[in-house]
Amino acid sequence: MNQITPPSKDHKTTIVWREKEIKTLEDIIPKPLKVLFIGINPSLVSMEIGHYHMGRLGKRFWKRLEEYKIIDHTAGFNDDQLKNYGFGITDIVKTPSKRGKEIHDDLEYGRRLLLQKIES
Repeated sequence: MNQITPPSKDHKTTIVWREKEIKTLEDIIPKPLKVLFIGINPSLVSMEIGHYHMGRLGKRFWKRLEEYKIIDHTAGFNDDQLKNYGFGITDIVKTPSKRGKEIHDDLEYGRRLLLQKIES
């Protein structure tokens, strides 16, 4: 997965995915890494905003992390805070879609790339 454009102030980026350029969310993977949160794929809402888990279900994810004091929401976007805790976030499939069901054909490809990320 080659990054083509550098990330902007949000986490939008353009990558090569299955030999096509796509717009997606960049991986947030600090070193050293304590925990890597793995989503299925970016939602269209998250892509529009440029931050992870901005849809209805995603907001529940952030709320749970706050409730259990895993992260501390003060201001801004939660994904911006992850590096402060040594946490990272990525998706198995980098192709944005309305529903995870739409990306079935990309799962095996994404799984292989995810294993490479984890090993590195």
